[in-house]
Amino acid sequence: MSLAKARNVLILGGGASGTLLAIQILRANTNITITLIERAASPGKGIAYGSGDPIHLLNVRASNMSAYPDMPDHFVHWLDKNSQDARAIGGENFRFASRLAFGNYLSSELQQLSATTQRCTNIQGEAVALSRSASGIAVTLDNYRRVKGDVAVIATGYEPPTISGLPGDLIPWLSVDGASLKKVESILLLGTGLSTVDQVQSLIAAGYQGKIYAISRRGLLPHAHRPVEPAAIADADVPYGRRLSKIFRWFRARSEQAAKTGSDWRAVLDGLRPYVQKIWQSLSLEDKARFVRHARPWWDVRRHRMAPKVAAAIDDLIAHGRLIIIPAKIVSVTPRDNENGSFKVFFRRRGTHAVEAIEVEGITDCTGFSVDVSRIKNPLIRSLLDQGLARPDRLDLGFDVDGAAALIDLRGDAASDIFALGPLTRGAFWEITGIPDIREQCAQLAARLTDPLDTRAVDEGTRASSG
Repeated sequence: MSLAKARNVLILGGGASGTLLAIQILRANTNITITLIERAASPGKGIAYGSGDPIHLLNVRASNMSAYPDMPDHFVHWLDKNSQDARAIGGENFRFASRLAFGNYLSSELQQLSATTQRCTNIQGEAVALSRSASGIAVTLDNYRRVKGDVAVIATGYEPPTISGLPGDLIPWLSVDGASLKKVESILLLGTGLSTVDQVQSLIAAGYQGKIYAISRRGLLPHAHRPVEPAAIADADVPYGRRLSKIFRWFRARSEQAAKTGSDWRAVLDGLRPYVQKIWQSLSLEDKARFVRHARPWWDVRRHRMAPKVAAAIDDLIAHGRLIIIPAKIVSVTPRDNENGSFKVFFRRRGTHAVEAIEVEGITDCTGFSVDVSRIKNPLIRSLLDQGLARPDRLDLGFDVDGAAALIDLRGDAASDIFALGPLTRGAFWEITGIPDIREQCAQLAARLTDPLDTRAVDEGTRASSG
């Protein structure tokens, strides 16, 4: 089938990634229609931006969060017109909005474009299976309904957090019941990243007065944002293809230079961001694995930073002994036989052999989400893997995809009609979990899908032969 002919794109997942792609396709002057399948009643928010708690701030400044690559100030202007987001704090170029506001922004943009173009159909439900034939793609929903299209884009994003198996473990981001916390004296959070930061804020906002313990292997908290300008880095100066150790030495040297001018490593990291995907793709498989195994925590706490106001609140809790960060590995958890239903948590601090213990009345796993497609139970992903239509990447970070985000099947062939977006493609691009990067990926895929001269997608002969 030629791209010049009318066709339908099935977007499976209506979180940020799927919504951004839908927006880009709807903006194009094309007769392509979209069927957006999302579990939630309102597309656009997903797990990351579906929190109803306005205290959770974005960890990226508002000026970098536009849905449109060619209109970088679009989200900022939207905030100005929707002043109910009182937590959009900071100056014009150093402003941090709430996650709730950004979710509302994406939903609003999708609704307006859908109403204007009449080319988007939203279906509430979960895609549980996908099949391909010479006549197109068919997706089965959890209510057994079948939806047909010509192209499928997997945009399921991160899997929802799961229970870790520890006694008393709860799922983060659920509504925190302040009344039930009145008699609670201590809570344990697993992990010390941004998910933990969000949960701490929710607990404090709900009136919790007890202690909060947070345990992770290294005990690293995200750094805070500072109002620095990205360093000017030329493509020719980036150490592509070097060993990981040499890249880190290069980064440290550039950071030292920035410090001499009153800036710091943040400017270098922000200036390097447009090149990170290319750096990642230039690394050997061994260096990629080494980075994930050893350097990822270092990267995460610097790359995914806290809004200044949030960081100040976390620092204050630590200073007053209400938030206690412990770099350790949990050895075991034993329920206590008492009225308050507490647990004794045994752990070994990093660098020691001695086992210590704390008593807590609740445990929440804040270690983050998973996109290891070989392990997650998402039925749609299992369907793709079981049929050989997709395979995990070699680092188990997501799907194996080509440079255009097309799924690579079990035989090593890139699909012409099945693509993936966002975190599911991290193995190929690494820097593909933030809105600025997903926005670019969606714009590129939308351009390919809406280009009548691009015969790579929906090529009927290719699809039939791979049936």
